[in-house]
Formats: sequence, C-alpha cells, structure tokens
Amino acid sequence: MVTFAFAPTAGGAPAYRDGVSEAARDEGHEAGRRMGAPERSGDELLALARAAGGPIVEPDPGGGAQVTFVWDGAPETTAVSVATWIGPNVFGSPLDRVEGSSVWAVTLPARPGLRTAYQFLVDHEALSLDAVASMADEELAAASAERVAHLYADPLNPATWRPQWWHRDLAADRFESVLALPDAPPRPWLDTIATGGGRGTVESHKVGDRGRLVYSYLPAGYDEATTYPLVVLLDGRLFRHVAPAPAVFDHLIERGVLPPVVALLVEASAPERRTAEFFADEAFAEEIVASVIPWAAARWSITTDPSRTVIGGASAGGFAASFLALRHPERFGRVLSMSGSYWWGAALDGEPEWLTRQYAEAPASPATRFYVDVGCYETMPIRDAPGVTMVSANRHFRTVLRARGFDVVDYVEFAGGHEAVAWADSVARALPPLLA
Repeated sequence: MVTFAFAPTAGGAPAYRDGVSEAARDEGHEAGRRMGAPERSGDELLALARAAGGPIVEPDPGGGAQVTFVWDGAPETTAVSVATWIGPNVFGSPLDRVEGSSVWAVTLPARPGLRTAYQFLVDHEALSLDAVASMADEELAAASAERVAHLYADPLNPATWRPQWWHRDLAADRFESVLALPDAPPRPWLDTIATGGGRGTVESHKVGDRGRLVYSYLPAGYDEATTYPLVVLLDGRLFRHVAPAPAVFDHLIERGVLPPVVALLVEASAPERRTAEFFADEAFAEEIVASVIPWAAARWSITTDPSRTVIGGASAGGFAASFLALRHPERFGRVLSMSGSYWWGAALDGEPEWLTRQYAEAPASPATRFYVDVGCYETMPIRDAPGVTMVSANRHFRTVLRARGFDVVDYVEFAGGHEAVAWADSVARALPPLLA
C-alpha cells in the first residue's frame, strides 16, 4: 500500500500538489478503481445505509475509506450500477444483488478528502468505456439521452446536487447525490445559500448581436467611484446555478481574502455551439474582448489592468480561458483553469494537446498568472486523444507553462472527478492567490 503525502488546501483539506510523486499519485488513482462485494446481509446493509444517510463509509487501513453503495431494489429489478468517478467505469460500475434480498451493493475504495457526485443506474446496461470510444457523436448522444431516463439520486442520501449541465431539467429524485468523506474540505461558502445570504447582486442580460446570455455580479456596497477587479467565468449557467460562484464571491469578500469584484458569467451562444466556441475559436475570443467586456465597462466601473482581470472556466471552458489569455494577454493576466480539456487538438491539426503546443512556442510571460487544477480521478481514456487523459494533459500543460516562464501560482489534483460539485471549491481556492 502506498503512503501519500498531502499539502493542505485553503480549506484545510488534502489535495495533491507539486512535490508529491506523480508515480505515487497514479498508483493511488488506480487503487481507487478496485472494487468488491460487501460481506453482509441485505437487511444489515440497508440498516447501515439508512443510519449513514447514504453510502456506508468505513476507514481503509491503507488510507482513505471503503465506501459501500447500497440500492434497495424491487423484486423485478434486473441490474443496478453506480455512476461515480471512483468506480472502474464512470458510466456505471455494477452492484451485486445480495443473496436472498432485493438489496444491491458494491464496495469501492476512495481517496482521502474525497467529495464526488454519484447516481444509480437502474434496469439499464451501463455504457462501457470501449463502447463509448467507438461511438459516433450522434450515437453517443442518443445513448446518453436514453441513459438519463434510468438515473436516480440515492433516496437514502439527503445531500443532492443539481445535475452538472443546466439543460438537464430533472426532478429532484433524478439529481446527483453527493458523497463527502469526513476529511473532505469544508465548504463555508454554502452558508451564504443556506442562510438566504448572497449579499451581492446577480442579474441576467442579453448581450451583443447574438443575444449572448451573461450574468453580472456586483458586490455588496458597489460604488461607482471604485474601480473593481473583473472576473469572467465561461459557462455562465453552470457557475450561476450549479457551481454557484456568486455565493463563493460573497463568502471570500466577507472574509476579507478577496477584494470586492465585478464578475461576468458568460454562456455559450447556444448549447450546440459550446464546443465550437470554446475550442480555439478566434471569433469567440474577439467577441469577449471587443463586445462583452466593453458592454460591461459602459455599465460598471471595472479595471482595464490585466493583472486584476481573471478569465476562467471548467472543462472546455478551462481550455477557452487559457486560449483567451494567450490571444489577449493585454486584457487577461490571470487564468483560472478547472479540469481544462487540454487534450483537444486532433480536430484542428491531427494531434492532441494543441493549446499546450501553442504555449510551448509562445513568448515567456511571467506577468500572466495561472491556477490549474484537475480531479485525481480524471484518468479515463479520451476518445479523441488516444493515450492522453485529463490528468496527464493538465500535468503537461502545467509543466510547459512553468518551463516557458509563466507564473503557475498553484497546481492541484483534488480528490474528485470531472464534475461541477468540485468546481465551486476550485473557484474558492483559486481567486485569492490569483488576485493577491
């Protein structure tokens, strides 16, 4: 068993950072894929899960925890899987029916500090990684839509999270459930939601010829005589409704670890346009710089200083944020990249990791500061980038940035997957050092 070293995050939670052997990290990531069947009766498992309010979490002598997922099925239930990043298949790792009962269960090892979302897939065969890799886009979209109809929240777990992508309009019993180990990072920014807080002001707008949806955030006590730092986050609905950045801003400002900021949460012009706009689209970059930001500057008192301007996003949005900073360093001097899709590139020139190659050839710019993170479980194969994973692509991107002289203020492999339940925490970790 490998012993892992951790450095505390801003919230005191364990997360992998530079200085920890990447070989050790990888061995640990794979350990989190091994699974087994619990040796208890169905009645005992169900009683324990009810008492726990969800998965049964027990210490692992080697570190982390053993997590048992439990589903109480009907007599006619034919198959149950758990869709979780800690399983061997994120699309669904199978549960076993406990002999002589209607209870289904599986035990998976989990990394220290884990917080992740999960759902149960009931009476539907889980997509295999090999099948996903071989599907055309249209076929995968159809299979994913069919799969959604069989996904359920854990009825024993009161902790739920809105599904990651805003357009999945599902009832509460189809939300994602949240698993948090006892040593998962605290989330004090949630208090602003639980107490009806939210001292800043959030409004929605339609901007430019496309009528692009932009949410604006103004801090409490906004004063036109003050020039404010600017935070721009891509995937506006995601950071407004799912990974609620305004609550994070309120909390950090109230604590005094972040200066009051103005923020723009910018949505793709249409859901079907997101991929085209976020992956190296010069027209999109120009629209943000020449249209969206000037529109905001005409309304609010925002800085023109790139060292006080953050561009950020998650997944393809993380890629887009780094692309915008590369194309417009005169406007964006701070980059917040969450699980950035740096594997992308084959669609453009036949080779993965296109943006990393652009940065490898870019002039050194120590004035541009980056925060980069990725979930330590983001190691699944990528259909369009054979041999590359999200973890390996983000490590490579970080290494190239540092080699070229860019300022990487922090690189974190958090205990989680490619999921919105982690990204609000990323915003809370990243903004103070980016704007320090």
